Amino acid sequence: MPSRLSIVKLRPRILLSPFPALSRNLRSTSAGLHIQPSSPATPAIRRSMSSSTGTRTHPSLSIVSTQNAPAAIGPYSQGITLGDLVFVSGCVPFDPQSGAVVPGGIEPQTRQALANLRAVVEASGSEVGKIVKTTVFLKSMDDFATVNAIYADFFGAHKPARSCVEVARLPKDVLFEIECIARSRLCQGVPKMVTARNHSARASIGISSGSSCLLYFTTIVKKWLRYVQAQSGGWEGKAAKRENTAS
Repeated sequence: MPSRLSIVKLRPRILLSPFPALSRNLRSTSAGLHIQPSSPATPAIRRSMSSSTGTRTHPSLSIVSTQNAPAAIGPYSQGITLGDLVFVSGCVPFDPQSGAVVPGGIEPQTRQALANLRAVVEASGSEVGKIVKTTVFLKSMDDFATVNAIYADFFGAHKPARSCVEVARLPKDVLFEIECIARSRLCQGVPKMVTARNHSARASIGISSGSSCLLYFTTIVKKWLRYVQAQSGGWEGKAAKRENTAS
C-alpha cells in the first residue's frame, strides 16, 4: 500500500493534468522547474534573439515608412506601431529630399523637424491631434522661448504631455530634435468595448479590449485553483480512508 509520502509525490503530476501540454514541458529539478521547448519553433526564436543578424521584426509590430520625411540613417525605423500606439523616432531638421540640414538657425530647424514629425505620424494613419507625449531635445535651453512659440503654433489647442531637455550634442550638430508617442488609426474616440460573460452571475459586463486578455487569464487561474482545491480534498479523503482501512 502506498504511503502518505508517495501520495504527495504524485500531486505535481495530477495538478497539471488540466494542461497536458504544460505537464509534458515541466520537469522538476533540484534547482526548481525547467521549461523545455514545446515545439521546434522555440529554439529558432532563441537563435534569432541571440544573433544580431537573424533577428526579425515581430508580427505584432508594423514599421512606418514615408518619403515625406528623412529616411532613417541608421539601424532604426522612422516609426513603429504596436497595437493602438505609434512610436515615432527622433525627428531632426533634415530636408526629406536632399537629406541636408536646413540652414537658418533654430526657427527653420524647429519648423522642419515638426513637419517631419507630422509626416511620419500621418504615414502611420494617425494625426497630430492624437499625439499623446513628445520629448524635445535642445542644443541650448536659450532657444526654449523661440521653440515653445513655434511648438504652440504647430499643436494649436492640442496640448500633449511633453518633456524638454538640453543635450550636449545632436546628430549632425542640429539645434532641435523631437520624438513622440501617438494613438493610431485603430482608436476612434471611445475605446472599443467587448462583452464577457460572467458564468457565476450569468450576466454580461463591458470591459475594454485591453482588459479582455487579463480577464481570460484570471478565469483560467480561478478554474485551476478550484480544480486544485477539489483534488486536494479528494486526496485527503482517500488518504484518510486508506489509513482507516489499514488500522
